[in-house]
Amino acid sequence: MSGKLPFSVSTLLATALLGAQELPPPIPGEEAPRAIPVNPPAAPKAVPVTPATPSEGPKVKHQKNKELRAVQIPLGIRDAKPIVPKTEELMRASEKGIVDGDTMWMTIDHARSQGVTTVDLGRDGLCFLIERKVVDGKVAPLVVRGGKGIPANVREAILQQARKKAVLFGLGRDRLLVGSGSQRMRLGVSARYGRSVHSSQSILFDEFPAEVRKAATDLLEAARILPVASIAKGVVSAEFVPPQQARRLTILSGRRLIAVRDPGKAATVLHPAVAAARMPGRSVVVLDELQWEQIQGYLTAGGTDPAAATGPDRGTGQCLIAVGAQTYRLTVSPVGW
Repeated sequence: MSGKLPFSVSTLLATALLGAQELPPPIPGEEAPRAIPVNPPAAPKAVPVTPATPSEGPKVKHQKNKELRAVQIPLGIRDAKPIVPKTEELMRASEKGIVDGDTMWMTIDHARSQGVTTVDLGRDGLCFLIERKVVDGKVAPLVVRGGKGIPANVREAILQQARKKAVLFGLGRDRLLVGSGSQRMRLGVSARYGRSVHSSQSILFDEFPAEVRKAATDLLEAARILPVASIAKGVVSAEFVPPQQARRLTILSGRRLIAVRDPGKAATVLHPAVAAARMPGRSVVVLDELQWEQIQGYLTAGGTDPAAATGPDRGTGQCLIAVGAQTYRLTVSPVGW
């Protein structure tokens, strides 16, 4: 009797515990309902996602892909956009940049319409001073001085300043000084025989930085003492004509378009008209007599008689030329009358 008591007590305790639980309804096909566990198992911890190796089976790869899809992307990452710098920031960043240049020119419009002075510095060191003054309301003859007498330090200083983007594109200028003069200056620079050309706007001389003004003044002083270029025949310059305007001038207005052969980008010797077209704004001095006669022929073919005018206008004129696929307005000015 005493040997069966422990078994009976444990059986009664187990029966009482089972009776205290609420059991779910029986599932069809089972004889007794299933018991709900007292403490449900905890959720599995997150497992770091690692790329599947070639030895892993398809079941492991499927599980890792499932875990990878469960990763939540933080809010805002999907909608993030790259930061685009502002125009002002790009301009400030380019202040210290330079452009290619082996040829430069500067044009000075004197105060009170007293004339124009141009200094042209070639890649070979040949410099020309082209000046036309207005004295007592009368236009003086065109004077051209030239030679290779510009000191090397003066050439290097002006070319270094003219190549700066901050100077060409109007950045980094000094503030306009009160009571400053009204002379205006424009700078231009070119490289590789006109394949790269940049020019500044015509602004007041005192608006340029101090180092630019000094370099320009030194160049002008050195160019004024060059000898008179007696072999110079004249000066030509070109201005680009937009296609729509060129069609109006040629088709509607009946202006003649003179085709000038372009020797190609590899050419190192350029006709003055081609050099002027490749470098708009530059004044190109014509030294060869045959080339000058050809340019005078351009004026005649374009409908302008260079010998018809008298006084300061004698031998001057404009015509339209086509160099390659572009149209330019060529301005011709002879030396003397």
